[in-house]
Amino acid sequence: MNKLGKILTYEEFQALQRPKNGRAFFDFVLRILIKIMLFVSFIVMFEHSVFCSIVIWYLYAVQLSFWGFAGLGHEAYHSKVFSSRATNKLLFLLCSTLT
Repeated sequence: MNKLGKILTYEEFQALQRPKNGRAFFDFVLRILIKIMLFVSFIVMFEHSVFCSIVIWYLYAVQLSFWGFAGLGHEAYHSKVFSSRATNKLLFLLCSTLT
């Protein structure tokens, strides 16, 4: 038995790797709220400071890039976000469309 087997059983390891729908849904909603907050902040700041609006737009773009194939879209493609394959496929299509 290797060192990992002394710490976790195979069943415990598999249980840790299963997608958790509640956590995934919370993270998804949080991402949408952050995206909305950054977009609204960009519009409000554009009237006051161009430099601040550029910084906010950069943060918006960085956050958007994580939706693509190097982040959330990639995990959805491999069905690692939600436990339902159909939900992961829908999320992958959404991420693909956004990016």
